[in-house]
Amino acid sequence: MIQSNQDQNLLSFEEKAHANIIAFYTHKKRFTGIFEGINKQYITLFEYFETSAYEKENYCCLFFINRCHSAFLGAGRMALSCQFQESEMLIRGILENAIYSFFVALSPEYGSLWLNRDVDKKKMKNIFKIGNMFRKLKTTDEHIYNLVSNSYELAIDFGAHPNPFGSFAVTTTEHNENRQLFYYEYLTRNRKVVDFLHLQLLDAGYQSLLVLQIIFKDLFETLRIDKAIKQLAKEIDTYRKEH
Repeated sequence: MIQSNQDQNLLSFEEKAHANIIAFYTHKKRFTGIFEGINKQYITLFEYFETSAYEKENYCCLFFINRCHSAFLGAGRMALSCQFQESEMLIRGILENAIYSFFVALSPEYGSLWLNRDVDKKKMKNIFKIGNMFRKLKTTDEHIYNLVSNSYELAIDFGAHPNPFGSFAVTTTEHNENRQLFYYEYLTRNRKVVDFLHLQLLDAGYQSLLVLQIIFKDLFETLRIDKAIKQLAKEIDTYRKEH
């Protein structure tokens, strides 16, 4: 028999999720500092685009960047609340939208194809296969490809797809003479699982910036985002060693 630790009262569940978020912002300054550092780079990028002509040239690329940032914020909110598996779906979304942005930036005609998907849906689906985009990333920068593909597969394994690893990571069992109970945690209290999830989030946010740096190499240098990314890498590495 499977039971969950979710309260019957929806408001109570939301209050517990919010309390977890506040607790992490209060007591885990190193993690939230890196999280905010990644967010700051996106804000810097968006502030530039508000005053530039790039949006007119390839606004489809920027659409995916906005989706990437939104997924990062959403994944952060869920990860801070300790909702493990559902966070994985959004972590995958961070990486996937970064790759889509990279793909249409290198081939702007694909952006038009994507926007007019109903004109030739078969062609659109054949081109916009994640395998095609990963292969393009690999031929462009194999190091970044290795980082992103590994994080992408981890997200799929632990909840972005309905795979067993994520389910069992937040499930405990209880045995008695008559039956076996499985308790599924919506908001996990497993510290190792939470630490793993938070590192996944930071990795995905950092790696999404690496993918975007391929597109905007000169711009990232001008805005000094490239230097911020290097500092974020050091901070994430330190955080990884501590957890």
